[in-house]
Amino acid sequence: MPRVALVAVLLITVQLVVRVVLAFGGYFYWDDLILVGRAGTGGLLSPSYLFDDHDGHVMPGAFLVAGAIIRVAPLVWTGPAISLVVLQLLESLALLRALYVISSWRPVLLIPLTFALFTPLAVPGFAWWAAALNSLPMLAVVVCADAILLVRTGNHRYAVTGVLVYLGGLLFFEKAAVIPFVSFAVAALQCHVRGDRSALATVWRAGVRLWTPSLALTVGWVALYLAVVDQRRWSSDLSMTWDLLCRSVTHGIVPALAGGPWDWARWAPASPWATPPAVVMVLGGWC
Repeated sequence: MPRVALVAVLLITVQLVVRVVLAFGGYFYWDDLILVGRAGTGGLLSPSYLFDDHDGHVMPGAFLVAGAIIRVAPLVWTGPAISLVVLQLLESLALLRALYVISSWRPVLLIPLTFALFTPLAVPGFAWWAAALNSLPMLAVVVCADAILLVRTGNHRYAVTGVLVYLGGLLFFEKAAVIPFVSFAVAALQCHVRGDRSALATVWRAGVRLWTPSLALTVGWVALYLAVVDQRRWSSDLSMTWDLLCRSVTHGIVPALAGGPWDWARWAPASPWATPPAVVMVLGGWC
């Protein structure tokens, strides 16, 4: 096995040890208990349970996994903790595969891999079970590798696996609808850096067997989402949306990229949130 591959496996192992400590040191919180309650009152395979409007989310896959675990051992944290670790392992291995397809076993692969495995940005979404049931499957099924391999080889099986995996992501999180667009962009950039001046056209033509069904699936899932979710709760205040986006970058992403958060706070009944020290925000370019 190449040395870079061995280092990558070691990094994933270390990350998994850290995540095991985090997972088994946690407990049910907020929406986790909502999932527990719904799992105990509805049929596991009933459409009313699987396609319930969960605070604006359509997530039948997450409901199915949560319901199966809770029915085995209600209010026992061991099952959810194990599921967190398993999902994290799948997500990390999927990332390694994508990076390998992009760069092979070159040492540069270890830079994005290390960042993705150990960035504080990924911790809150992992430690909260209800959130992890959405985000980890979505991240695990990003089909960049399949898209690149389809463009390179023309092998039809990558189109089939890409569509099936994309459907799996949608079952857990409606925001997985961005996956085809992300995958197209990554595949196009890969072609561009290899000297293809018409990368967009090349990727579209070579991957049309993936893009067409993926877009059709996206349209269908959007229609399902609109039929299931109560749209009266939506806000049309664009200024509020813009302010939220800006604060997410300046108070969340940038400090985290600079090494924060170093302190955590909580305002009941909100979930835990970070209060980055001033020095971290300065280092991150906040001001």
